[in-house]
Amino acid sequence: MGSQVGVVRLAGVTKRYQNGDETTEALADVDFRAERGEMVTAIGPSVSGKSTMLNVIGLLDTPTTGTVRIQTRDVTAFNENVAVVAVTHDEQLVEYGDRVVELVDGRVTA
Repeated sequence: MGSQVGVVRLAGVTKRYQNGDETTEALADVDFRAERGEMVTAIGPSVSGKSTMLNVIGLLDTPTTGTVRIQTRDVTAFNENVAVVAVTHDEQLVEYGDRVVELVDGRVTA
């Protein structure tokens, strides 16, 4: 890979979820870098942390520990004033959104 910075970089990222007395560690001290123009595929068995890692990179979730950088900007704590986009097939979830964008056959219809 090219530079040490990367377009997206995770350094020591851990994500834990608490449910009562039970703690689940979805990501454990993850170091990851993606370069401009690089296509990365996340693979692994179910419940291995793929979606959690993508949610952290996409600023939909914040890590418990570690740093997330996009280009050179630390975005680890971006949890305010960030647009959240949800993709769903469940029309009942539409009522929770501020705005809905409907796609049909690859075209935005609403």
